[in-house]
Amino acid sequence: MNMLTPVVRNILWYQAIWFLAILLGEAAVTPIFMLLTWHIARSADRSAEFIVMLGCGALGYATDALLAATGLYQFPSGSGDLPAPLWLLGLWLGFAGTLRHSLAPLAQRPLLLASLGLVGAPTSYLAATRLGAVSFPHGIEPTLVIVGGAWFALLPLFCYLCRRCDRRLAKANSLVNTFAYKEGVSS
Repeated sequence: MNMLTPVVRNILWYQAIWFLAILLGEAAVTPIFMLLTWHIARSADRSAEFIVMLGCGALGYATDALLAATGLYQFPSGSGDLPAPLWLLGLWLGFAGTLRHSLAPLAQRPLLLASLGLVGAPTSYLAATRLGAVSFPHGIEPTLVIVGGAWFALLPLFCYLCRRCDRRLAKANSLVNTFAYKEGVSS
């Protein structure tokens, strides 16, 4: 018997990704992407989950990559030819995998989620610096203000993408159900 609710399981899944990424860096890329694949495979709406994760994950990674390219962050493990390491992409994809699950109630209230991100995201980045995953050459305070502002801007966009994806999925399901009903009536 599984004692964990889906929400708790989703929170633990993301925390596993976060700790793998922050503690192991590039060595965590394969296990992180295995966890991401497992999550999508278990999702009731795989295509919607994939679209939300890909869209939000890519936007978040691009934002962090831009901030890294400006010198706001430095990653001790390096990132090769990429502007930011692959483990950071995995981390963003994992976060996006919480939007339709453990963060779903907050995703219905974009301003509240953005406000929580304004505080929560800098806290997470600060923890990552304390664990040696990233450094802030321009100082902690200015970097965390910029990080908080970036998350405050990104989270409503993520909520919009979730709502749009869910509406399209509902519309597609409605069409399928209508077609199935008509086929059943005419048989």
